[in-house]
Amino acid sequence: MDSYSVDFSRTLWASYIMIIAILLAIILNQILSVLVSSVGLTVESSTSLLTAFSVNTVTAPFVFSILYTIFDRWGWRVRIINRIIPIPNLRGTWEGELYSSHDGGTSEVGTLTIDQSWTQIEIVLEIDGAYSESKTASLQTNKAYPELVFTYESYPIGFGSDKRDTHQGTNRLTLRNNAEGELILVGDYYTSQQRNTHGEMEFRLANRETSILSTKDDS
Repeated sequence: MDSYSVDFSRTLWASYIMIIAILLAIILNQILSVLVSSVGLTVESSTSLLTAFSVNTVTAPFVFSILYTIFDRWGWRVRIINRIIPIPNLRGTWEGELYSSHDGGTSEVGTLTIDQSWTQIEIVLEIDGAYSESKTASLQTNKAYPELVFTYESYPIGFGSDKRDTHQGTNRLTLRNNAEGELILVGDYYTSQQRNTHGEMEFRLANRETSILSTKDDS
C-alpha cells in the first residue's frame, strides 16, 4: 500500500493518541511501582527493587508507538471510532460496471478491491483482460460526499489481454448510498493523452474482505 493525502491534518488525531499514551504510561508505571513494592525484596545495597526500576520504565513514546500502530491498521475503522474521525472506511470488495468511450463505447463488469489503513491505501480494478492498480491517491472529506481521487496504471493480463494495452489514467469516485441504502462508489475516469479515453463507473460494496495480490515491486 501507498500513503494517501487527506484534506485535514492527521496530526490532531496523533496528538489525541499521544495524550492517551502519556496517561497510560503514568498508570502503568504506578502499577509497576506498587507491584515491585509489594514484593518487599531488597538487594545487598539495601536498595529497594522499586528504585532498581526507572520511574519511566514504560515510556509514553513506547506506548504511543503501540497505540498508533493499532489505530492505523485496525482501530480507525471500528464503527464507534469511524463515526467520529473524518476518513470513511472504503476497505472491501466492490462490484459494478464501467462505461467507456473506448472502441466507440463499451460496457464491462468489474471488481474494485480497496485495502485501506488510516494512512495508506491500495486500489485494484479487475476486468476481463486487464488489471489496474493505484499509484497515488487522495481522499477529500470536506464535501457533500467524500471523494476519492487516484491515478492508476493498467496492465493486460489473463484471458482477453490481447485486446488490452498498458496505459495510465485518473479515477474520481464519490461515496454515496443508493436507493436501497447500499454503499456505492460512483464517478468517472479519463486516461492519458496517449490513449485519450474517458468513461463512467459505479460500484456497490459487496463485502469488507480484500484479497489483493499486488504486482508492485516491494523491494
